[in-house]
Amino acid sequence: AGSGHEAEVLRAHLAECQALVRVLAERPVHVRTASSWADALKMAQQTEEIARSHGDVSSAASALSLAAQVHMANERFQAALRTANAAVDIFRGQGDTSAMLRVLFLGADAALRTGRRKEARRLATEALELAAGTSDAVSEEQARKILEGVGQELPETAAGDGQLSGQQQKDAPVFGWLRPHLGNRPPAAAGPCRAVPHAAALGGDCSLS
Repeated sequence: AGSGHEAEVLRAHLAECQALVRVLAERPVHVRTASSWADALKMAQQTEEIARSHGDVSSAASALSLAAQVHMANERFQAALRTANAAVDIFRGQGDTSAMLRVLFLGADAALRTGRRKEARRLATEALELAAGTSDAVSEEQARKILEGVGQELPETAAGDGQLSGQQQKDAPVFGWLRPHLGNRPPAAAGPCRAVPHAAALGGDCSLS
C-alpha cells in the first residue's frame, strides 16, 4: 500500500510540473513570471529526486526533460544541454522513442545556441535516424531542419562553451523543437485547472495528453 501511495504522489508531482511548464512555455520570461519559472525548476528537481529514490528512472528522465525545458526558456543553454543529455541516456535505455525524440530536439537546440555544432549535429542525426525507424515524418522533418541550421556559420569556441550572438538566438525560437509535438493536440477546455495551483494562478490550461 505504501509503495502504491508513493507512486501516486510521484505521478501527481510530475503531472503538476508538466502542466506548469506547458503553461509557462507560452509566456516570455520576465519579472512577472520569473518566480513561476523558478518554482518549475525546483519542482522538476524535487520530482527527479523522488523518482530516483523510488527507483523510477523513467519518471526521473521525464523530470530531467522538464528541467531542461526550464533552463532553455531562461537561456541557460549549457545547463539545458547537460540535462537533456542525461534524460536522453535514460530514455534510450528505457526504449522510450517518443520521449527520446523530444529531448534530442531540445538538446540539439541547446547545442546550437552554445555554438556546439558537432554536438547539435550528433543529436539531430540520432533524432533523424530514430524518427526514420519509426516512420515519424514530422520528427524527420524537424531533424532535417536542425541539420540544415547546423550547416550555417555559427561560432564555436575551442572549449565548446560559447553562445550564439543575440541576433542568432533571436532567429532560433525557444521551444521550436516542441511545437510539432504539441500542434496536433486538441484544445483544452476553457478555464483554469484547479488541480494544478500554479497553472490555475497563471490562467492557463492543464492538459497533459
